[in-house]
Amino acid sequence: MTQPLPQEENPEEGYRNIPTNIFMHLPKLLREPCLRFTDEAERELFLIGAIGVVSGMLPNYTGGYFGHETGTNLYCFIIGRYGTGKGALKWAQKLGEATHQYKLQSAKETEQRYKADKAEYLRKQAQYNKGELKDPPQEPATPRHLKLFIPANTTKTAVMQLLQENDGSGIIFETEGDTLADMLRQDYGNFSDILRKAYHHEALSFFRRANNEDVEVRHPALSVVLSGTYDQLLKLIPTIDNGLFSRFMYYLLDGNDEFRNPFEKNDAGHASALTHYSEELLQLYRALEERQVPLKFFLSQKQQQEFVGFFTYMKEWIRDTISDDMEGSVNRMAIMAYRIAMILTVLRHYGDYNKLNPIGITCTDEDMDAACKIVDVLAYNATDVYRYLEQNGLRRAPTNKKEVSDDERLLCYRYKQQGMSNRQIAINVFGNVNSKNKVKRILKDYGIE
Repeated sequence: MTQPLPQEENPEEGYRNIPTNIFMHLPKLLREPCLRFTDEAERELFLIGAIGVVSGMLPNYTGGYFGHETGTNLYCFIIGRYGTGKGALKWAQKLGEATHQYKLQSAKETEQRYKADKAEYLRKQAQYNKGELKDPPQEPATPRHLKLFIPANTTKTAVMQLLQENDGSGIIFETEGDTLADMLRQDYGNFSDILRKAYHHEALSFFRRANNEDVEVRHPALSVVLSGTYDQLLKLIPTIDNGLFSRFMYYLLDGNDEFRNPFEKNDAGHASALTHYSEELLQLYRALEERQVPLKFFLSQKQQQEFVGFFTYMKEWIRDTISDDMEGSVNRMAIMAYRIAMILTVLRHYGDYNKLNPIGITCTDEDMDAACKIVDVLAYNATDVYRYLEQNGLRRAPTNKKEVSDDERLLCYRYKQQGMSNRQIAINVFGNVNSKNKVKRILKDYGIE
């Protein structure tokens, strides 16, 4: 596994692009639809959108992370100027269409049965009221509103209800980011807290006035795919201190300055092909849905060590090169990579995973490497978004951080010359072992690595 975030920053080197060989070795259900897009930016955009959509279509599939069970759910934000060709994102949504229609059809059939059962209930209730029946009839349960895609233009209570009725799962897919942002700013629609909690599957609860009942979503599994401009991003995430900033993975779309031929694309071919892949993903969805116990995802011991090394390096690089404020973002970039690896692995085993160890499946080195390289590219985009929010977002509240004095700097230098470790220097100068990174940065100013 290669180290992330190369020290020598040169935009011409293409470090912001997903390596072409990654696409060639993706699982078939992602590789084939991705390679339909010949334009590099469209292909990358489709992949990020597709990963976001598929992340919300894998029920009963979990991995262990910090001792907790995690699903595959991801939050994606595609940022570009108006008219910069975000159309490939709509094709990514197509991958979930068959599953969405399957759920809608299931809800329709349940509604029809409910109407028949309700009529029978009312008939028997009338008989009971007349004394013709000894026992009162059982009223049928109200049918659930089943769907895969949850509309962003809705209220907080409606989102909670839809999650509850869909076993905690759903996808918010919106090509205009301010549709969600506008709802977040309304008292009746503010479900920013839902987004923050659902990212880590934390339990949600709400009170449903219609039935006078408390409702809990014990294990929410929400995925979010948004696109919009930087202005729309600011409405959703006005400052880096907002907890949503580190929960999203960002893809920056530069667009094409040339006017492109609108007739050269075989959109009809895209529609047909993606309908086929959508049906395949429906079969995977149903197979996972019907499992009696969740399918488990595992990393090998070697992969675990490489994973920790990869993100240890990334954290140090971002802390030293960008800001300490992004340390939390790196922690969440790691879980993004883990979830992407989960997605790639189950897609690669599609069709035969039930024949394998019934307990679960182990990630391939190929999929672990691809997940980390994809997140490596997205990490660069996150640093750009960080800088943008620093310059254009809401002013951050002043902190009580104590500035390092010249005497403290000199003491750090002298203690280092005496052979002390950064840990010892942190204790002697600042009285806190957690200040060792501060010591490291001070010594770097003196040319000591």
